[in-house]
Amino acid sequence: MKQLFFLQLLTALGWSGLSPVFSQDFAAATEEVSCFRSATTAFSPNGDGINDVFDIQHECAFSSYELRIYDMAGHLIFSSAEGHPTWNGMIRMQPAPEGFYRWELVGEMAGSHAAIRQTGELVLAR
Repeated sequence: MKQLFFLQLLTALGWSGLSPVFSQDFAAATEEVSCFRSATTAFSPNGDGINDVFDIQHECAFSSYELRIYDMAGHLIFSSAEGHPTWNGMIRMQPAPEGFYRWELVGEMAGSHAAIRQTGELVLAR
């Protein structure tokens, strides 16, 4: 199968445009994943106990996964493969600045070993 990889461009108004970067031939097992329910779109990690973490609600049985958070410049600022996929708004033990972020959850389903990938955007408000 031929896979076409894209680069998502960042503008002052947010993410826009997809530009083909390169293509590669390979075979991959994929599966329709309907176990995702929702993901937080905005959160305020201020310690009041209300909406303090970014959270992905799911009913998936992962054999492995990794949650990645990217700033708007596309830099990886957080990554975790432990516990439930959440982010507390910290970057290297320091509070992340307010703003827009992108998230990506990649992993493998238990049993079928199908590769999964889910992405989205979120707002951090302090």
